[in-house]
Amino acid sequence: MKSYKFFAAVIGAIFMTLAPTTAANLQDASREISAYFAKNPGKTVAVLAFKHNEKTDKEVSGVQDRFIEQLVAQGKVTVIERDRIQQLLGEHQIDQSGATVSTRIGQLLQADYILTGSISVKKKTTLDISARLVDVTTSKIVATARASAVRSDFADPVLSVQPRGNYLGEPLVQIAILIDTSSSMDGLIDQTRTQIWKIVNTLANGNREGKKPKIEVALYEYGNSNLAASDNYVRQVSPFTNSLDKISEKLFELKTNGGEEYCGAVIQRALSELAWKKYDDVYRVIFIAGNEPFTQGPVDFRPVMESARTQGIFVNTIFAGNRQEGIATQWLAGAQLAQGDFHVINQDRMVQVMTTPYDDEIQRLGNEYNSTVIPMGYAGKEEEDRMRVQDQKIAAAAPASGASVERAAAKASAQYSEANNWDLTTVFSKKKSVKSVKKEELPAELKGKSEKDIEKYVAEKNQKREKIQARMDELNRKRNEYISRESAKSSRHDDVGRATQASVKSQGKKSGFAF
Repeated sequence: MKSYKFFAAVIGAIFMTLAPTTAANLQDASREISAYFAKNPGKTVAVLAFKHNEKTDKEVSGVQDRFIEQLVAQGKVTVIERDRIQQLLGEHQIDQSGATVSTRIGQLLQADYILTGSISVKKKTTLDISARLVDVTTSKIVATARASAVRSDFADPVLSVQPRGNYLGEPLVQIAILIDTSSSMDGLIDQTRTQIWKIVNTLANGNREGKKPKIEVALYEYGNSNLAASDNYVRQVSPFTNSLDKISEKLFELKTNGGEEYCGAVIQRALSELAWKKYDDVYRVIFIAGNEPFTQGPVDFRPVMESARTQGIFVNTIFAGNRQEGIATQWLAGAQLAQGDFHVINQDRMVQVMTTPYDDEIQRLGNEYNSTVIPMGYAGKEEEDRMRVQDQKIAAAAPASGASVERAAAKASAQYSEANNWDLTTVFSKKKSVKSVKKEELPAELKGKSEKDIEKYVAEKNQKREKIQARMDELNRKRNEYISRESAKSSRHDDVGRATQASVKSQGKKSGFAF
């Protein structure tokens, strides 16, 4: 088709040169795009609506649909859905003109590039197209292209080309934490307790094709003498759950004692027992932390790691001790076999996070979030108590670690609140109604009230929560920018939080995620 030939010209010009050029045909253009992204893997592109001066945008939609169609078909780059972009523009009241504004959109979407441009009609039958590729990080236009095409070529409906693969349809992160609870590991457990919220915030602020991922966390302990020898001193503490407060609670329940640390055995259990979802839009990862040789125990780690790699599950190892000792005891080899990363931490070093001008307000808003919760029934009251207890335990565990600020910031995420199906405010935010709620599950202050009065009460709570979360989201973004600037001026030491952050940011790209 003539439209594809034109499209090939535009794409080849955008990605391969700063000067306008043409590609011989669609196949050539596809090869050029594929080659570009093969050299720059894991990139995300958001295509904005091209400006135009026509009453109808049929041809404009045709240009962009074919653009997205070709990028998706290459399988080398993540293209953010146009519906998601339009939704974001509306939510943030952003006009999509200008390179600076484009980069703001890109940052919100966590895209690497923004493609924008304009289309004008020449002699009523020809379309003149001008396209610009903007680097989100630098706000610079890194490539431009101009081309012409017969207008009628873009009037026909565009056939949808689906990316190759098996998709869940909703991005998901499944993360299993395997923690050594032998006698020498108190410091490691303390770090994990306080750093879990940093990990959650990193994941919750990610996206895949413009969609925020759901998060499921599982927890295992191993190497504790109180565990059964017949189970290789391994215990599943929690299967995959989206209740982050439950994971926090379980971490505070862990106690250390003696033990034999069998890394191969605990990884094998996690691979076989957990409900891993085997889709292309799921990032599956295991983090195992400990300080004894990776080779210990009756289960050879090598075939286990090969099994993880075959299943597309990354296994990252965190050795608590000297780097050379970790390498000598096969923690590096284990990670490499499962396409994972090898990290070294000092488990006895108190995690120190610099204070920022935004911490006090974030924590205040985190506490204020609790006032928007409306627990339903006995289970709801139990979950509300768990939330408040975890607030207190995190605050008391290590004030200097910044964990209470990270936990408060997590309450700004949809991941945290949407998992709370015991909360009437959450139910209302999803359904915009309270009709499905059983009257016997209502708290005392709402019993006997009319449906209209209940809905008004809950709507006010929901509105208050939305304002709190929007403000917390803004403050947390500023906090992260502040920490990033200041951290660059000083030396840093790896801890559990930093180790996991580094891995998910690099590995997530391989599954199309941007963290």
